[in-house]
Amino acid sequence: MKAQSSFNNKQLFLLSTLLIILVSCSSQYFKKLSDYTIQQDKLANHSLVNVIYSSDASEDSADYYSQYIVIMANNPTDTFRILSPLWIDFKQAPNNKTFVSISSKDKIDMLLILSTRNDGDYISNINQVNSFPIIPFDKVVCNKKYSDIEDRNLPTVIGYLTDMSNIKN
Repeated sequence: MKAQSSFNNKQLFLLSTLLIILVSCSSQYFKKLSDYTIQQDKLANHSLVNVIYSSDASEDSADYYSQYIVIMANNPTDTFRILSPLWIDFKQAPNNKTFVSISSKDKIDMLLILSTRNDGDYISNINQVNSFPIIPFDKVVCNKKYSDIEDRNLPTVIGYLTDMSNIKN
């Protein structure tokens, strides 16, 4: 009976060690939203930007902001951090994205956000769009591998990155 107990303890130790190794390999961690100085007026609504970095959050994230580092399309020396409640993988087409402020109440902006959220599905009736539920989060996903990029002191805004081509004329 003693040998059985020892064997189970060894198994438990090995499983615990493996779990610790797997958890420590995760490159994601979270910062509090309060760690950022939000300067919503630093980036104008509908600014055209190019994405140069994203935090590679999970597509099914539902309780935190993803972060993007962007440069202005018309002035690449202006760099901003955008915290977004909606993560989109822009690796295939990172250029010419439109910034939509989280505080916008414009129906066209709601259309842009909804069309992006629906993976490019087109929404054609603007009268059906009354509002977009904004759920404020208190944390931001970060990536340990790229802390040298993410920890830079940049003007930070909250909003969405959209693609104007999602709106049919």
